[in-house]
Amino acid sequence: MKILINTSPLLAPISGVGRYVRGLTRALSELEDVHQYTYFTPPVFAQKLPNISEQQVLSARRSMLLRRWPKPEQVQLAGDWVRRKLFSIGSAWKNFDVYHEPNAVPFGFPARTVVTVLDLSILKHPETHPEVRVKLVNRHFENGIQRATRIIAISQFTAKELMDHFGISQDQIDVIYLAADERFRPLDKTLVERYKREKGLPEEYILFVGTIEPRKNLKVLLQAYAKLHLGVQRKYPLVIAGNKGWQIDRSPYDEIKNLAEDLGLGEKIIFTGYVYDKELPYIYNGASIFVYPSIYEGFGLPPLEAMSCGIPVICSNAASLPEIVEDAGLLISPYDSTAWADAILQLLSDTGMQKDYRQRGLQQAAKFTWERCARQTLNTYQRTVEESS
Repeated sequence: MKILINTSPLLAPISGVGRYVRGLTRALSELEDVHQYTYFTPPVFAQKLPNISEQQVLSARRSMLLRRWPKPEQVQLAGDWVRRKLFSIGSAWKNFDVYHEPNAVPFGFPARTVVTVLDLSILKHPETHPEVRVKLVNRHFENGIQRATRIIAISQFTAKELMDHFGISQDQIDVIYLAADERFRPLDKTLVERYKREKGLPEEYILFVGTIEPRKNLKVLLQAYAKLHLGVQRKYPLVIAGNKGWQIDRSPYDEIKNLAEDLGLGEKIIFTGYVYDKELPYIYNGASIFVYPSIYEGFGLPPLEAMSCGIPVICSNAASLPEIVEDAGLLISPYDSTAWADAILQLLSDTGMQKDYRQRGLQQAAKFTWERCARQTLNTYQRTVEESS
């Protein structure tokens, strides 16, 4: 098969979709198979693809569009419209068997198309996204889904939402789980302590990792943290590691900062900003516990990454998260700040419970691998070709 994959989600800063693309492409490149993979990306970002030769990158670098925006930053700022035009020019002369769009809304492609849907948050919880993005997705999302030959859902939860919302047949959907990168594992304590000293992180802390946006539910987390005794707060500052997220209509980051001040938390909360991928395993390993109160996730990589590092997890019981975490973490209602405060205090106070959840987390995380994701995705490509031949 000749397979075309859109890898433009690797444009920085890398978020959940970018991690999915990177993990999948790396794992596909390591499989011993006879298929030919081609990756679409603006040429300046081709180096972000792991183990990929220049011959495998489709960039339409000779197009008039690229000559109109010759600088890398201009290509990036031109956004989705430019990438779609580059794609249509670059893919027109290639005889691909399958095109894989990893970010729900496919580019125009006249043949077999596989679409990955990470979640339906923008349709189910539009209030947690900027208005401009909601309008754009509402205009293209359903049409893109209907054009797909087959659909990959990253959890049973997302698959059910697709069936309920769009009336899609279960036979058209393949559920393929993501995985944590192999870098996420228990690290040498000496290296972790050195990292914390270099970054000015406290000796012990409670950790949240994720983009600062409304559906991550940080308001409830701050309210729960404010209920803890002052001595607990001083011993275990709350570290919020993540990018500021969208700021088109309003700034969720500013709202969270203001709430922290209003609750009198001040210096007890540390905002690290965006943490580069190479540093993430260290910041996980340095944490006493990991907390993730999100109200909606199609999968939820951060809890899986934390479990892979052997860190006890307290997680929301909403959406796909119970499916991924199972009994390897404490599952709490995302709307009950008192229950969150009680769970945090209980886990911090009980070393035996911490040890138990560390072991459970490592065992649960081992069930998810990028190799399995790649093999199952390849099966989807093959099924797509067979069913439409």
